[in-house]
Amino acid sequence: MLRIIVLCFVFIMSGCVYKIDIQQGNIVTQEMLSKLELGMTKQKARFVLGTALLQDMFHQNRWDYFYSVQKHLEIPQQRHISLLFEKDILVAINGDVPDDLRNKLPSVTPKVEKQEPLL
Repeated sequence: MLRIIVLCFVFIMSGCVYKIDIQQGNIVTQEMLSKLELGMTKQKARFVLGTALLQDMFHQNRWDYFYSVQKHLEIPQQRHISLLFEKDILVAINGDVPDDLRNKLPSVTPKVEKQEPLL
């Protein structure tokens, strides 16, 4: 009888494990991306997307926005978006821009398979 009670308790408790969703980096929505335009200043781009997660001191004209989310029992998702500036003016947007948004925005540069190293 005690074995049955212990087994029932173990089965009940095994279904009670809860894992939280883990979000890291900059959350960049489609709405935020749709507000970006070529020719924007760094100040306006920072207002739209927020401060970049990575601003390399050796590449001050490149801002990288990374985002990853790990949900319970799902494959982790990652996004990367790079903004490239020349003389404080936005000249290119690279990275994981959704296709439906890429078609709407002529300012988005084509997806690049290989990017220059950060260092």
